[in-house]
Amino acid sequence: MNRLDHLLWILAEECGEVAHRASKAARFGMCEVQPGQLTTNAERILGEWYHAIAAIEMLIDEGHLTLPSEPEVRAAIERKKLQVAQYFSYSALCGRVDGARWLQPATDTSETNDSAGAAP
Repeated sequence: MNRLDHLLWILAEECGEVAHRASKAARFGMCEVQPGQLTTNAERILGEWYHAIAAIEMLIDEGHLTLPSEPEVRAAIERKKLQVAQYFSYSALCGRVDGARWLQPATDTSETNDSAGAAP
């Protein structure tokens, strides 16, 4: 294993830890403090996110990644936010979002959720 491999493994592990903390927060709540811990799930998600950012910064610092310009980063983030909103709306149309009737378009309500069609 070389340094690049090592950093990539670190990045993968940290991203996995972000996912792990997110799953705990989804199951137990953002404010829950796991027994034996001092911080909330929300704080632990951010802590793991910072670790992932550190791994990315090391990959950038060592020339393995190139950070795009701030406008490019913002545009990519905004595209992802739009995509998340679109899929959330689609999930609501499929009946998978609690209390989200307000997201559904004003159409004939006699149709079943199965007729919603393909994902956006």
